[in-house]
Amino acid sequence: VLPVLPEAALNFEQPEAFLKDPALLESYRTLLSSLKFRSFEGLDVVVVSSTLAGEGKSAIASHLGAVSATLSKRTLIIDADLRRPTQHKLFNLAVRPGLTDVVKGKVSVAEAVQQTKIENLSVLTCGEAEVYPSQFFESQQMRALIAEAASHYEIVIVDTPPVTSCVDALTLSRDQTRLLLVARP
Repeated sequence: VLPVLPEAALNFEQPEAFLKDPALLESYRTLLSSLKFRSFEGLDVVVVSSTLAGEGKSAIASHLGAVSATLSKRTLIIDADLRRPTQHKLFNLAVRPGLTDVVKGKVSVAEAVQQTKIENLSVLTCGEAEVYPSQFFESQQMRALIAEAASHYEIVIVDTPPVTSCVDALTLSRDQTRLLLVARP
């Protein structure tokens, strides 16, 4: 169970609002440790989803990434919620170039990844809007992108749409990744 984030700690305009609050920080550190201990092969890629929209999965993905980065882990958050992208808003980053631009071969992962105000934390935003986003998650290019990201970062956190709206999270979590399902009590 994670605490409700105060308004000031929801986005990372002022990272200190979250990173300097021991109660908030410790709850996310506990979650990260729990994910690591439940993984026999190590924790490389975590797919974050929820059952319904509005349950806080994007906020949890971003804050989990922030905690990982403060523990000196090179961390990448990928915004793979192409229907309702959020990570660019939480970190005040440009939407493009992003995930869809990389999968289409327009730019490399290195060119599209953006550094945040938090040391060791980078974000790959969603990129250009896509008419048929499900095709991206089934592609070999998407698998290659995840594999490349996992080879360059210690932890990759993938923010996906809710599982009741599409199977994107399930598709991405099938290849040696962990699925973290967020539910609001």
